[in-house]
Amino acid sequence: MLKEADDLMEHIARLFRMVRRRPTDEQCLSRGAHRLLHLVLQNDGIRTTDLAKRMGVRPASLTELLRRLGEGGYLRREKDENDSRVIRVFAAKKAFEEHVRLEAEHRERNAQLRACLTDDEAGMFCAICDKLCAFLEKEQSLVVGRERRHEDEACRGFHHGSERRKCRGDGEGDGTGGDCGGHHHCGRTGSATSGR
Repeated sequence: MLKEADDLMEHIARLFRMVRRRPTDEQCLSRGAHRLLHLVLQNDGIRTTDLAKRMGVRPASLTELLRRLGEGGYLRREKDENDSRVIRVFAAKKAFEEHVRLEAEHRERNAQLRACLTDDEAGMFCAICDKLCAFLEKEQSLVVGRERRHEDEACRGFHHGSERRKCRGDGEGDGTGGDCGGHHHCGRTGSATSGR
């Protein structure tokens, strides 16, 4: 039986909470804002749609953060010269300054944490983290693979037979979707068509 002292999840959660603690400062940007600035600095002039994909959010959800960072002088948005429908995001001088400050803060904090461990302990800790991350990534990929197979089987099973009904394209039952392309919601809201 697992002892409380050996509860890995509790230790990981506790360490995560401690590392994330920061002094309260209204001037501090959120971690999401820092991540966005980091992506823009790496891809200056990136399209907002591509930035949203990198961030893992919808373009509409990104708008408010881009507005605040723009008003704060960290970045600017401009229409693409060749396509006015495309908006590109560029880093301002203040974004570079914030990046330099964060890098210095990271190095200082890393040195503080490193000082409480021996070389062997630090090496072992990093190796354990790498091992756990590799395991979790593999586990996650297996889960995603199973979910996709389940979705495909569900769609194929529904479409099997003399009638081939349409799959809800966006999974929200608007009835506008086409044939199932791996979407995870198949329903009977679309019109029936002959089998292919």
